[in-house]
Amino acid sequence: SNDNIFSSSLDIINKPIKKKERDDVEDEDFQSPSELSQPDSSHVNNDIVEMELKARSELEHFLTNKGIDATYANDFKVHIRRNKNKKSRESGSFTYSVTYSTAEGNLLTSKTEVVDSIKLNIKKTSRYSNVIGTEDMRQSAYEDALIATSKKLNSLPLQCHNIKVYNLGTIDLRPTFHNSAQIYPVGYKCEQSITSGSTSRGSSREQVVTCEIMDVE
Repeated sequence: SNDNIFSSSLDIINKPIKKKERDDVEDEDFQSPSELSQPDSSHVNNDIVEMELKARSELEHFLTNKGIDATYANDFKVHIRRNKNKKSRESGSFTYSVTYSTAEGNLLTSKTEVVDSIKLNIKKTSRYSNVIGTEDMRQSAYEDALIATSKKLNSLPLQCHNIKVYNLGTIDLRPTFHNSAQIYPVGYKCEQSITSGSTSRGSSREQVVTCEIMDVE
């Protein structure tokens, strides 16, 4: 009685447990825990690239509506960032935020700030142009100077007050022939009339001084 019950209990305890073997064909829906925890990064990256292109296109359209050349959008980088734990109520998908940065690294959080940045740069450029002149103005002044110089060269020697110029010389880029304030063109030659003080006879005397810049090795 008690011995039989004890014996049957031992048989149950010592009975080997058979493991349920999986079928050779795996369940298509089966994924390991590691696979479940890892997001599809390629899908996320593709979404970000598409959103960057869309954001840039929207920025160009926004600039055009503001009367600004759309090519200014190329001066800014577009950044897409996924908002963590923030999903759209309609689609249930994650939401993204768009920011922009300048070449100097300044962060802009809206298209309006991009417009303000462009207008500020245009204003700075116009101020600079007013000081040094526009490209067309500088080119015109350069051409006028060439014409004037060629006329003077053809009319040498040139009399200018009490100085008579025989040769204008050529510009030499070596440090010994120029500084921040003066230029000493090699070959320049002129004569200057100088009136000296009164002589013993009570009359002044005129002298001629020759100035010439030479390249002496």
